[in-house]
Amino acid sequence: MRIISTASAVGMILVALAAPAEESSKKDFGQLEEVVVTTQKREERLQDVPVPVTAVTAAALAEHNEFQLQDYYSSVPGLSLTPNQLGGAATIAIRGVTTGDFTNPTVGVTVDDMPFGSSTVLGGGFFVPDLDPTDLQRIEVLRGPQGTLYGASSIGGLLKYVTTEPSTKELAGHLQVGVNGTQDSSHAGYNVSGGVNVPINDELAVRASAFTRVDPGYIDNIRSGERDVNRTEIEGGHLAALWHPSEVFSLNLSALAQNSRLSGSPYVTIAPGVGDLQQRLLPDTGYGKRKFYAYSALAHIELGRAELVSVTGFSRTDTDNGYDRTAALGESTEIAFPHPPGTGSGVRSTNATDVTHTDKFTQELRLTVPFGTHLDWLLGGFYTHEYSPWLSTFFATQDDSAAPIGTFGVFDFWSKYTELAAFTNLTFHVTDRLDVQLGGRGSRIHQSTAETDSGPFVSLFETNGGVDVLQYPFETVDEHAFTYLLTPQFKISPLTMVYARLASGYRPGGNNGLGALAGLPVSFHSDTTRNYELGIKTRVLDEMLYLDGSVYRIDWHNIQLQLMDPGSGITFFANGSAAKSEGVELSWQTARLHGVSVSGWASWNHAVLTRALGTDSPVVGNEGDRLPFSSRLSANLSIDYEFPVGRFTGSVGADLSYVGERFGVFIAKDADGNPVSARQAFPGYAKADLRTGLKLNDWTCSLYINNVTDRRGILGGGLGTPDSDAFTIIHPRTVGLTVARNF
Repeated sequence: MRIISTASAVGMILVALAAPAEESSKKDFGQLEEVVVTTQKREERLQDVPVPVTAVTAAALAEHNEFQLQDYYSSVPGLSLTPNQLGGAATIAIRGVTTGDFTNPTVGVTVDDMPFGSSTVLGGGFFVPDLDPTDLQRIEVLRGPQGTLYGASSIGGLLKYVTTEPSTKELAGHLQVGVNGTQDSSHAGYNVSGGVNVPINDELAVRASAFTRVDPGYIDNIRSGERDVNRTEIEGGHLAALWHPSEVFSLNLSALAQNSRLSGSPYVTIAPGVGDLQQRLLPDTGYGKRKFYAYSALAHIELGRAELVSVTGFSRTDTDNGYDRTAALGESTEIAFPHPPGTGSGVRSTNATDVTHTDKFTQELRLTVPFGTHLDWLLGGFYTHEYSPWLSTFFATQDDSAAPIGTFGVFDFWSKYTELAAFTNLTFHVTDRLDVQLGGRGSRIHQSTAETDSGPFVSLFETNGGVDVLQYPFETVDEHAFTYLLTPQFKISPLTMVYARLASGYRPGGNNGLGALAGLPVSFHSDTTRNYELGIKTRVLDEMLYLDGSVYRIDWHNIQLQLMDPGSGITFFANGSAAKSEGVELSWQTARLHGVSVSGWASWNHAVLTRALGTDSPVVGNEGDRLPFSSRLSANLSIDYEFPVGRFTGSVGADLSYVGERFGVFIAKDADGNPVSARQAFPGYAKADLRTGLKLNDWTCSLYINNVTDRRGILGGGLGTPDSDAFTIIHPRTVGLTVARNF
């Protein structure tokens, strides 16, 4: 179907606004919602946590049809998202701490305190697990280095998924059904989700939820004639059991699964002869298949005044991606590829597949011991082991056909990552109003890799004697890391708290594997960040307004870069120079006043190189150059209004988000040391969403229009990427209707 017009949809919202409302004889004053987070691995009020953190409720995301990080990342201060060119998976960064995708992750990811996904680029760590919020309670985003409690790969921050725990109190559940249409899509999308909490008795409860969703495609491939190539199908579920046999012991078992299938490339081509929402790629490429599984066991044991917590987890991430590599290798594959008889010079294109998975086991133990009223001591240990095999295959194909006529290269490798860490946090309650946290974490990391490469591509390099099969020896990397935390916080009043924060973070190094083929460095080292921050959290105007502000500076040393060898076209990783990220963030939320509530945030960020990249670097980066994908200015504003409509409660709302201008990855240099092109610039964009709804008892019906003006905000791609004409954009205008019931 073609989407309904914007005028029609806006008219429906205006009808809801014009519905007769009953005048209230009393002033309608609400209260600020009390938000509880587990940022410091214990439940605390958001206002009391001396950490810059944003909590997004999963229920609100589902109601607004915001099921992907790409849909709601702009509602979180400091969070940026860049879809990479492997099956549309996203790379995220916080406060500008990034040098681009395809590097070891700078943001850690946890599910119920269990680290999730690979810690390394060789394990696919740049693939962020984009979990559907249907199975979640909330999403917490911690800004700034988090090395003391969360360890590796959190030099920029942490993305924390929190599932809903079973409850022994009552039988409860929910059901939601939705339908939607996207601009220029030929088909409708839909989502169905449901969950139920079942208390077995006073000691045992089970909670189960499941969902299925189809996101309609809206991009047409003019080369193959395919319509709506980026259609996505997703389904998943969550099963959890809580056993609480006594006041001193509880055990929570959880299993989470999600399966997604992207039919084709989610990139548009911006080039002469290509229209809006179109691409020009090989057929049947750009697909992405991803499966996430997470199993955990969380045990709490009361030992007198002390508490012991054990978090045991196993997760698996499977990916299968196909993509068009013609632009990256150049349309001259025929030069290097020995054609089978009769193929002539018809080979002008290359497609590729990547199949990988990561098995990850984690175990954390932490003991919290209070010493009187003046000291709390947390002591913990952490272990993780990851195994990640990866098979990458390049095919030579005929023009305008994805059918391979031969294999250009096969790269088969595996990597292992093991980390053992001990950490401690001391909280000194100096007075009733002054607390001081002091923490440290020591880690030992061991990595190993092995690789076998084969095919005509391998025989091109003189370093291997012209053979077409090359097996690399077993390579290892051993590192030690130490991070620290110092956070004094002072309560000016019961409603106002100020804090200072000195925190460090580290990201492990690793092996280069394929780089040895061209005589490149076989390994690269870890990099570190140090964060200096001042913050305030307060409630003012009779607790009608909540403010959360911070000023920060992050120093980044020995930064990791993904580089490309100009002679071979092989990418590798190296360390170089230094950078900084400094800025100001302010967020606010009002209580409901006469039915109206307002929330939002504004952020200014300055993330730049503080030293030029070395002369041996194949890319250009000068002192003062902006780090990739970091926006100087960004902001978000949300307004909601509730009013009575007969027996119903009506609502209307609007979200307006702004993302400022950004720059792409650093650009390669020519033989004279000059950049081969300008860096890709991504213009700033604003996006507006509207919604309206009716509630009656346990029923809710909502109508929404996302991206009302149908803007084409660009998220990534362009110059410096494998296909300089391919770009990722925000979702076009989408109109939908959801109906939900709680019971």
